[in-house]
Amino acid sequence: MLNFSDEIFGVGKVIIRLPEVGKFTVLVKQNYNPRFQEKILGKDYTLCEFLDRLESVMMGEKSEKGIKRVIELFTKIGLFANLEGHGFLISAVRRSLADPSELHSVTTRLYHEIAEEYHTTSKAVERNIRNAITVAYNKGKLVKVANTYYGANFDENEKPTNSEFIAFLTTIASMD
Repeated sequence: MLNFSDEIFGVGKVIIRLPEVGKFTVLVKQNYNPRFQEKILGKDYTLCEFLDRLESVMMGEKSEKGIKRVIELFTKIGLFANLEGHGFLISAVRRSLADPSELHSVTTRLYHEIAEEYHTTSKAVERNIRNAITVAYNKGKLVKVANTYYGANFDENEKPTNSEFIAFLTTIASMD
C-alpha cells in the first residue's frame, strides 16, 4: 500500500510497500501543484491505483494545456468570452478530450450534457455554438488563422459546421 504522510514544510512522503521488493520512501514536493496535492495526496493506494491516479492527473494537466491552446485560437479569430457559445465550445472540447466518442454523437449526447452543465436546453447550446462560429467566420479570421497556423482545410466560402468545428478544436487541444 502507498501511504502519504502529512505535509511538512511543503514536502509529502509517499511510502510504497511491495511484498517482493520491500519498502520505498519517496519525497514529494507538494506546494508546486495544488491539483496534484488535491487529487493524489492524503490517501492510501495500491501501487496500481496510485499509478492510475497519477496518470489521470497528468492527463488532466495535458488537457488544460490543450484548452489554453484553444482559448489562444479563440483570441486570434475574435471569438471572445462575451459570447455564450465560447463557454459551450470549451465545455465541448473538455468533454471530447475526456471521451472521444462524444464527437460521434454531438447532437444526441454532447449538447444534452453541456445543457445540463449550464442549466439550459440543448437547442440553446447548439444555437449559441453556431452563433459563435458565425461571428468568428464573419470576421474573416477563422478560416485564415485555422488554415495557416493550425493545418485546417476550411473553405473560405463555406462556414464549418458545429461538429466540424468542435472536432477541429479537440484536435488542436490534443496536440502535444
